[in-house]
Amino acid sequence: MQVNKFDLILLDADGTLFDFDRAEDFALGRTFAHYGFSYDAEVRDSYRTINRRLWQDFDQGKIGKPELLTARFRRLLDQYGLAADAAACNNYYLEQLAAGSQLLDGALEVCRRLAGSCFLAIATNGVSGTQKSRLAQSAIRPYIRQIIVSEDAGFAKPHAGFFEYALRLCGQREKSRTIIVGDNLDADIAGGADFGIATCWYNPAGRPNDRCVACDYVIRSLYELPGLIFPADAL
Repeated sequence: MQVNKFDLILLDADGTLFDFDRAEDFALGRTFAHYGFSYDAEVRDSYRTINRRLWQDFDQGKIGKPELLTARFRRLLDQYGLAADAAACNNYYLEQLAAGSQLLDGALEVCRRLAGSCFLAIATNGVSGTQKSRLAQSAIRPYIRQIIVSEDAGFAKPHAGFFEYALRLCGQREKSRTIIVGDNLDADIAGGADFGIATCWYNPAGRPNDRCVACDYVIRSLYELPGLIFPADAL
């Protein structure tokens, strides 16, 4: 008889299940074309640098979500001397991003494999409407039983309030039977560890854990995940 170590698996969305880089690049290109602006790899990389820093500030509670969403385009437009309304740019971008449901390698197969024995839930700090739209269009939708978004929870990862909300929404009472899988050492791994649930760092690029954030498991491929959930088992 197969015995699983965890009943509830919280899965981060972007960079863990969804190929966010592809979706983001597509959405940015469409947005710049809509406003008649030139778009290339330099613009994309500038946006990613700005966006990453703002999300780090958000994860640390330094700024709110509405401020983040507008500020990233205001700073990008200012950097290139482009005239457009930052809030309108962001809204159009999010509309395009909502169509980006491309999955990372192994996401579909692993979700299908785990769904028969575990409660799978997405746990994300993304924009609620965008994330729910992407999931609805995705091939993994039949296997995901719940989606937890920071906007709905009232707290963002790594805050304990986010994880409390997630377990309550999923009907899970046992922290020891819960694991979070994600690519973000701060929001996913440190947040989960501080809350008292098991953690699995998805690290396909083999990045160093410079700050020595404690994590229970590290995987380079999603195909490794079933072997952690089902001892002596592999996909």
